[in-house]
Amino acid sequence: MRTLTLPAPVEPVIWNDGVERNWAPLWRIFIARWDDTGGSAVSLLWNLYWHERRGADLAWELSPLVSWRSDMSGSDFRLLKGLFGYEQGGGRTTLRLLWIPVSWGGT
Repeated sequence: MRTLTLPAPVEPVIWNDGVERNWAPLWRIFIARWDDTGGSAVSLLWNLYWHERRGADLAWELSPLVSWRSDMSGSDFRLLKGLFGYEQGGGRTTLRLLWIPVSWGGT
């Protein structure tokens, strides 16, 4: 797995587990990770926006406004942390209004 973080003011000079765990999250405003299998993750402004891909699975969020998740079983779209939402999967569709689910189709 490879990682890119910006900015990284002291990591090239002083690097140990204490700096990584305790101080680095304060100045990391952009983090990107990726591997050889095509998986990737991006975080911007301390997860205000994040994006993640693992094979065919995809998820992203612009918190707290909108989020999207999609995988082999279906997809899920939410506004305002689930206040409104639309979900499809397994032959079933669910619409959420004020967090109350209304489903149809499937079993």
